[in-house]
Amino acid sequence: MAARVAFLFAKVAALDDERAVLTFYEGGEPVGESAFSMDDAKRAGLLANQTWKSYPRNMLLARALSNGARWYCPDVFGGAVYTPDELG
Repeated sequence: MAARVAFLFAKVAALDDERAVLTFYEGGEPVGESAFSMDDAKRAGLLANQTWKSYPRNMLLARALSNGARWYCPDVFGGAVYTPDELG
């Protein structure tokens, strides 16, 4: 059985109180982009949470990072990746 070994990282492409955009790289090459906006948070019903009101930029970054990790490099976690607010 062969193990997958790669150099994975994410770079912040945009970050403010309205959206976060991360570009994911593997072996130095871009493999995808993950974005999360306040419109996404509103659709998901997250804006009633006090943490989202107090730290929107941090929460947008966390959501973009967790989504991107789930999409582009889930194997680094050995399973599903969820944030506490996704679990309720």
